[in-house]
Amino acid sequence: MTKIAFVTNAPPFSGMGKPAREVFSRLRENNIDSDFFYLDASHGEILKNDEKIVGLRDLPRPLGVKPVQWWRLARKLPKQGYDFWHIGNQTLSFIPRQNFLLTVYDLIELVDPQEMFGSFVAKYLYKGISRAKHIICVSEYTKKVLQKVYHIPGEKITVIPLAVGEHFKPLENIRQSIGYQEFLSLNNLPNNAKIILHVGSDHPRKNLNLLAEILARVKKSVPNVYLIKVGAPGLKAGRLEFQNKLSDLKVSDAVRFIDNTTDEKLAMIYAMADVFIFPSLYEGFGVPPLEAMACGCPVVASNATSIPEVIGDASPMHDPTDIVGFTASVQRVLNDANYAAELKQKGIERTKFFSWDEIAKKTAEVYESMLYAV
Repeated sequence: MTKIAFVTNAPPFSGMGKPAREVFSRLRENNIDSDFFYLDASHGEILKNDEKIVGLRDLPRPLGVKPVQWWRLARKLPKQGYDFWHIGNQTLSFIPRQNFLLTVYDLIELVDPQEMFGSFVAKYLYKGISRAKHIICVSEYTKKVLQKVYHIPGEKITVIPLAVGEHFKPLENIRQSIGYQEFLSLNNLPNNAKIILHVGSDHPRKNLNLLAEILARVKKSVPNVYLIKVGAPGLKAGRLEFQNKLSDLKVSDAVRFIDNTTDEKLAMIYAMADVFIFPSLYEGFGVPPLEAMACGCPVVASNATSIPEVIGDASPMHDPTDIVGFTASVQRVLNDANYAAELKQKGIERTKFFSWDEIAKKTAEVYESMLYAV
């Protein structure tokens, strides 16, 4: 009987961890015999089907950093007992396996490093990409970059996009709810607040300085506008730079930071917001705008990299340097209820093209082709 190992190093609620678990759970529901391995660098553990099977002794920094932990944990994975491995993202492609399927989300740290020495670490972590028997990319843009960097034939790559969890859906009359009043109180917001929302890290590619400029310009005509920024910094220097920019523009008081939250609460925040802004410079896919559209929140996004594949024609898009265009679109959403309602409906319709069941079906088809190829 065929046996498949699925391995990831992405935390359960991260941008790569949630898709890994969504796909795996549906594959199991379709009776595909498989085991799920999670390399937890933070705790130095391997979880097999959510049960701890390996624990490492602690090492002092810098030896305790994530790439070193992944390498140490990968050495403890079983080497036999599986027909092939599905390695859940590019940062684990270094694991030596003869037959493996690899999912690639992006090559950001290789082509546009977000941290010092990021490209050097990425070169090691990504060194097995060209050895993969087959590769799943989450967007056509990621496929294009992958082929450019590694010269991989197109027939070895299948594009399978992402989707969003079941919590992300429209919530009717959310602003009449007790939850909305509690949210305003908790974040010290007035009852008439106009809410701009952004979800993501503070890495340079997120283009947060432009977001700050948009807020400052919009606030001149909409004084009751506030920015809710959801997501851990990811890079401390990025958060500090963003805060300094907000301070220089004298809009720090109009910003609220929420570093961590659950999917259920995040879905409520999307539904409460008046507009979601996503000015990113580089995305392998771009899940937050898809989540926002699924919740009925109008989106204004950049037209860079993979984002148009997600947005389609459901929302206005601008060059990620176009402050004037972004500002005009955001102001229109805030001031024109009919336009906001139109974007809301278009976004909800757009998300119907992204289904976890369909994604799992396509993944299973790749598995079948892999088995014939082994």
